[in-house]
Amino acid sequence: MPESFGIVPMKGEALVPAGTRTSLTYHQGPLLTEVQVYTIFWGSGWQQMPQNGLIQQLNDFFDFILTSSLMDQLGEYSWQEKSIHHGSRVGTKTITASNPGFVNRDGSRVVTDDQIQKALQLWISNNTVPQPNNNTLFFVYLPPNVTVNAGGGRSCGPSPNGFCGYHYSINHTIFYAVVPYVDCDNCSIGLNQPFDTLTEVSSHELCEAITDPDLTTGWNDDRLKFGEIGDICNGRATLLGGYYVQTEWSNREQACLLRTSLAVRWTDRGAPASGLGDAVGVVTVMDTPTSSQRPYVFVKDTQGSLWVNWYDGSNWHWTDQEGAPAGGLGRAVGVVTVMDTPTSSQRPYVFIEGIDHHLWVNWWNGHVWHWTSLGAPTGGLGDAVGVVTVIDTMFSQNGTNIATQRPYVFVKDTQGSLWVNWSTAECELRRKWEPFARRK
Repeated sequence: MPESFGIVPMKGEALVPAGTRTSLTYHQGPLLTEVQVYTIFWGSGWQQMPQNGLIQQLNDFFDFILTSSLMDQLGEYSWQEKSIHHGSRVGTKTITASNPGFVNRDGSRVVTDDQIQKALQLWISNNTVPQPNNNTLFFVYLPPNVTVNAGGGRSCGPSPNGFCGYHYSINHTIFYAVVPYVDCDNCSIGLNQPFDTLTEVSSHELCEAITDPDLTTGWNDDRLKFGEIGDICNGRATLLGGYYVQTEWSNREQACLLRTSLAVRWTDRGAPASGLGDAVGVVTVMDTPTSSQRPYVFVKDTQGSLWVNWYDGSNWHWTDQEGAPAGGLGRAVGVVTVMDTPTSSQRPYVFIEGIDHHLWVNWWNGHVWHWTSLGAPTGGLGDAVGVVTVIDTMFSQNGTNIATQRPYVFVKDTQGSLWVNWSTAECELRRKWEPFARRK
């Protein structure tokens, strides 16, 4: 099979010559940094038992594997601004209006890669499947009794041109993987057939498509006939989360491995224009109760201005929280998030002392950021103690039952007494200071 196809070779095939020191190199091509997998089950065979039950199982597999330690491990192959992160499964489609390829005399079917490409382009053009972006990866699953011919080889065919699956691209922009319903001994893994084999082959192609989507332009060892991240470890499977997956080559460890716990990585997030100053606080924000959490990191720059480094779900941004009190900012007091109702989005509140010795809050109202002075205790503003939010019981507002969160800010005054700045449930902006009795 030509090297232009990224295949899953047959098991047991010696892919790395004895004594060869393997190392993947980057060839400046695209990487799928936050892969978006769309599964396609092509053919009427997927309506029949037992394979119709595999559709949800395979989709569940992707939902797990795309946020697993396997994706963390691939972070080793990030390059400069192309940082590999967790991915997601963005959809699925079972297509039974057509069947793959043509029928043999014995009733089995044969489909070529050219036919698969034309079918995929047709589905995209007529919106059967979504328009791809730079991170889209289509996984095309074929039903039983369908053989794929691609690049001079065929699925479950004899070595050296037989294969268990492959990935490829159309015009360097549409990335896809093909996984036949392989049932031959040289592809099989595990006892739960064919599911174990399908997940193992899928993991092989997933990792190769992320790190080398436009064949030979990403990460590979171009001294080898099959030199992608999965080829070097072909057939070396293990269990992750109850699923059979293939181990992958690590340049860093010079070994085939699969980390079973989350990998810790350092990533440079840059700094404000004038440089990084003191830390203020960190919170996570959820746009809805079921959405992903997004980090917000609040810091001061070297000029005393407040900045936030925040994640929008795809990219990180630095934002200057303009409009700070005249004279600048002093000590941080605390950062919390507030929800107006149990189903509303979380809104960050940043409490910080101004040079005027008043307590200030920089808060998000759901549309824009505001700066508000909260004044100070009678005895002046001393050391910060902490900030919490309190959830009220339901009350009625304009006919709507609301249970809102309210921040309570605890500080000491200059005499060492404890004070709290808080608001009533009915009016968040009508905040007041109250002292606690000082212990004798």
